[in-house]
Amino acid sequence: MQIGPPLEVKVWGEFACFTRPEMKAERVSYPVMTPSAARGVLEAIFWKPEFSWQIREIQVLKPIRHFSILRNEVNSKVVVSTAKGWMERGGGYFAEEDR
Repeated sequence: MQIGPPLEVKVWGEFACFTRPEMKAERVSYPVMTPSAARGVLEAIFWKPEFSWQIREIQVLKPIRHFSILRNEVNSKVVVSTAKGWMERGGGYFAEEDR
């Protein structure tokens, strides 16, 4: 296998979630992009069957910010026509009543 010169790629985004395997139900993220995610980014940019990407280093360029997202787990979906009716006539949907 021939190894070429190192390639540097700058990747950014407002939000990222690199899910930890031990937390399958909850979305708990690693604080930094994982090597397998970095390899996936490189494959998305340039993929050929004869290429094998080897991640040597991941650098963090800005401070990591954490935040929480709360999801409402409900039993049913709201139909668009029902939501439009709420907008026109008032009313709404209460997730606490649909669990």
